[in-house]
Amino acid sequence: MSSRGIPAARSRVGVRGRAAAPGFTLVELLVVIGIIALLIAILLPALQKARDQANRTACLSNMRQLGTAFIMYTGENKGYLPYNTSFARAGSRLDGGGAYPAAYGKNRVVNGDFVDPASGTGSDFGPHPEDWIYWQQKNAPAYRDIRESAIGKFLAADRAVLEKLLRCPSDTDADKRQPHPSSAAGEGAYTFSYSLNQNMSFRKMSEIRRSSEKLLLVEEHAANDARWAPGSTDDPLSLRHGRKRGLVKGQSLNGGFVGVTVPASFCDGHAELIDQAFSEDERYYRRG
Repeated sequence: MSSRGIPAARSRVGVRGRAAAPGFTLVELLVVIGIIALLIAILLPALQKARDQANRTACLSNMRQLGTAFIMYTGENKGYLPYNTSFARAGSRLDGGGAYPAAYGKNRVVNGDFVDPASGTGSDFGPHPEDWIYWQQKNAPAYRDIRESAIGKFLAADRAVLEKLLRCPSDTDADKRQPHPSSAAGEGAYTFSYSLNQNMSFRKMSEIRRSSEKLLLVEEHAANDARWAPGSTDDPLSLRHGRKRGLVKGQSLNGGFVGVTVPASFCDGHAELIDQAFSEDERYYRRG
């Protein structure tokens, strides 16, 4: 046998040896996959909880900035708060192109609300120059620019930044909402998260007793306009930051759920977390 064949034979044996090296068995592979799945199952709730907490903190920060903007507005408007704007409810108030009726901005104000200039009675829901937020932007800037609303100039010059400030990070459905069935044609949906307590519309800060206890802005569950009607089944607080089953005496909102840890802003400008029960107590949303 030639000596040249020996290295060749050893080489072939080595190749066969490496090819036959043992790898993971099916059982071992399944065990590894199972361990990874278990770790994911353990970590996901913690990660989700951390994300929810971060979103709630960001939402509360939004509320603080908005509350400060309201205080700054009152400083330039003889102590009065702006108007809590609702959807228009009448096509005559909107033409979708930027023109307004002759009475636009000239309505009488009675008990914090505009009076219909045509009939002299009943509410004229808007839009108005004094709206705290210009949310009807379907035809902006020809229609209305949100940066020009009552508190817009105190918040951000960039429209995208301002819109982000007016939405809770957990409100992922904001851009998908449909207009309220009673809104004016072409008005569009309310695509923001926060709404102004209707009892604080055009109120003078000096008239609000215990302002640190009185609700100014809340985060609604699915806001249909910028006006919050306390106690209304149409305007429940948000459930995005947590919920629990059960109602206290007298509660009937949210189909049996009580919103908890909901960010809200108060009339002195500070923000804190409240729940549905707090929002239904007249002591905290009435002006006096």
